[in-house]
Amino acid sequence: EQLSKAYGVESHISLSEADGMRGLIAIKDLSEGEECLVVPGGVCLFCDRTGVVRGLRGQTELSWEQAGDLRIPIDDENCLKGLTWDVRLALALHDSLADPSIGGQFWDLYGRLLPAPHDMTVPLCMPLELLAEIQHERVAARAQEQKLRLTNL
Repeated sequence: EQLSKAYGVESHISLSEADGMRGLIAIKDLSEGEECLVVPGGVCLFCDRTGVVRGLRGQTELSWEQAGDLRIPIDDENCLKGLTWDVRLALALHDSLADPSIGGQFWDLYGRLLPAPHDMTVPLCMPLELLAEIQHERVAARAQEQKLRLTNL
């Protein structure tokens, strides 16, 4: 909350849990058309469908080597290999959290609020044995597809 206020984020919503479900709820009465969340562009990372990323102050050497200049559109060859806009946005997020000179102070502070990698994961990062324990064939299949796509980059 302090981080949001310090960087001009205005929020009238809260993450809540009720009846075993999570969601966003309004924390005050809102008038029709009133904004419930305002995030200044200066603390955002943007990526359009062409793969152009905005919001970084640079790139790490690793992402430069793997994806090239994130400020220019994806060429057909990289797109066919799977280096699509979503992967480039993930690289931008990684870079912004990895180096304060790239992401700035906001992303450095925000990164400290995130759970440690060993405390949380997504299906994409699970080994096959754990993926089977999800007991959801579609999620497991999509995770495997994503792993294959990223492996081929």
